[in-house]
Amino acid sequence: MRLALVLTLLGALVTHVVTYDDWADGPWREYSLGATVSYSLALIVWFVARVQVPPGRVATVLPWLAATCVLLPGEAVHYLRVRHPLTTTRAHVVETDFSVVGGQLPRGQWLTDASGGGEVRVEAGHVLVTAPPGSLAFLDMRQPEIQDVAVAYWLPRGLSRSWSSESVEWDVSVSRTGNFLVLLDTGTCVIQSTDYGLLISYRDEQGETKVQQLEAPQLNDGRPHRFFVERHNGLIRLRVDDFPLWVAPNPRQWTFVRLGETRSGAEHSGEMRITQVRYQRRYAATAAV
Repeated sequence: MRLALVLTLLGALVTHVVTYDDWADGPWREYSLGATVSYSLALIVWFVARVQVPPGRVATVLPWLAATCVLLPGEAVHYLRVRHPLTTTRAHVVETDFSVVGGQLPRGQWLTDASGGGEVRVEAGHVLVTAPPGSLAFLDMRQPEIQDVAVAYWLPRGLSRSWSSESVEWDVSVSRTGNFLVLLDTGTCVIQSTDYGLLISYRDEQGETKVQQLEAPQLNDGRPHRFFVERHNGLIRLRVDDFPLWVAPNPRQWTFVRLGETRSGAEHSGEMRITQVRYQRRYAATAAV
């Protein structure tokens, strides 16, 4: 039994090194220092138990069991981190196909907000967002929870840093009755439908609000169009139907993701049909130092 415990401890040490993942476990310097401290404590415990326990069969095994118990918590945390789904994907994904959800929104993924006569309801194959003048009506996505790895220490260390990029893609057809209709609001960027195409307001790297008008009248044809907005490497990009329309500096993380009318002005009104949404938050390749 003593030999088995010795081999187990040596195997754990080798595996601890071989299975190291920089995103899950953090920088190698910190990881190796933690392992050194753990195994040093285990050696001290082994020595104390060896000295204190009276000679006999128990004294042969107990020091090794005590050393193993010292190492188990650290090994357990390590394997919880490297086996976490995000260690493989390094991305949170929220994806909803409203054409197959039935008569209600998927639980835990979406909230709705409607006031002043606005309405959000699930119909056959889509979500209908109706916003008369002076109203609010939008889908509010429940973004993946931001965890504090200092508290939830069993989570991958890579979650401790800001995510490097995020994107949202959705299929929507728009029927605007006013001068404006908000399509997307992230807190740092607002995209609105207009007569001439799109009006985009966003905050740049200095935090100043900028406004951009895009000539795209074809988006007013009432047919479904696929919008894709991505924030990556300090830039925000917009594609519609796989065609690049706009790019600008916008390093700020999104506060929320809302699809629909988030402005209650008298010039804002219309309706939209949303059939599919996909949000993705991608994390950087290495953990914070």
